[in-house]
Parts: sequence; C-alpha cells; structure tokens
Amino acid sequence: MKQLLIQLASNLIIPVLGFWIWDWSLYFILLFYVLDIISGDIVHFLKVKRIRKEDVSKSQVIVKQYAVISVLLTILILTSVQIGMKIYEPQLNIVDEIWNFLTYTELGVAQGIVLIPLIGFMAYSKYRMEFEMLQLYKVQQERPLWKHHLKEQFLLLSFIAILTLIAAGYHLNEWIVLVIILVVSTGYNYLQGKERIKNRYLIP
Repeated sequence: MKQLLIQLASNLIIPVLGFWIWDWSLYFILLFYVLDIISGDIVHFLKVKRIRKEDVSKSQVIVKQYAVISVLLTILILTSVQIGMKIYEPQLNIVDEIWNFLTYTELGVAQGIVLIPLIGFMAYSKYRMEFEMLQLYKVQQERPLWKHHLKEQFLLLSFIAILTLIAAGYHLNEWIVLVIILVVSTGYNYLQGKERIKNRYLIP
C-alpha cells in the first residue's frame, strides 16, 4: 500500500507543479497526459511481447482485432483531447501550443528534451518493477491483458467526452477542470492499485 501511495503522489507532482508553480496552461498539462498515454501504450505492447517470449504455447494467439481496435482508440483519444480543447477554448492554436510545450525552457533547458525521456524512463521503470521483476509474465495471459487495456481506453475516451461537455457547457475555469482530472485519475489509479494488491495476477 505504501508503494501505491508513493506512486500516486509521484503522478501528481508534475501536473501540480506545472500548473501552479511553472505557470503551465491546462493544454500543457493535457499534453503531459498525452505523453503518458502514449508511453502506457508502448508498455502494454512490451508486456504482450514479454508474455509471448516466455512461453509461446501458453500465450494465446493474439486477436488481431484487439491490436487494431487499440491503435484506433489511441488515435481517437488523442484526437478527442485536441477537439475537446478547441471546444473548450476556441481561440487555441494547437500547433503553436504544442511547439511552445516542447520548447518551453525551464532552468535553461528545453522542456521537450527533459520531459519526453523522463516520462519514457518512468514508464519503463514501472514496467520493469511491476511486471518483469515480479515475473508476472509467467502467469499473465495475453487475452485478459488486451481486454483490460481496451477497457481502460474506453473509459478514458468516455471521460474525455463527458468532461468536454461539462467544461465547455458550464464554462469552468481551467483550475477546476484540472482538479476534476486529478481527482478522477488519482481515484481510478487508487482503486486499480488496491485491486492489483489483492490479486496482482488478475489486473495487468
């Protein structure tokens, strides 16, 4: 449980510091989450690859539709973030904001140079500690892993749609939208973490 709480706290550090200390915009925070989503997808494929490497006979033959649906959902999620922000903030120039996000300088170093490798390193470290070192690839099967991943993608897409409607419809301030994102994401990760502790083999 202590490790779970530390992990939850670490997930909050960058968004909180970024918005309230480094003066990031809401869109900057969302781009940070976009990088996290992409790194999460990469880790998922690493898990699938490791399961197959361990024992091909035990690993179920991958349903190609799962992979196709997953990629399409990822594209849809990333697109929905952009569309949602345009609905919430019509004057937003997405191309300029993405460039500003990558070239934003903190302590004399462009943010993109530090943040992208950092997020990748954190995701890979988590994969190593929670999947490889615990040898979950010996018991985790491929099909349940895909189903869990797709379920999370559907939930995320639904959350983006609902939040966009609420935020744009009620003209919520950026900090309120961010608090909603932080509370929902932290709450979900906490529940998933508790379930993983109870039975680490059922929840990937």
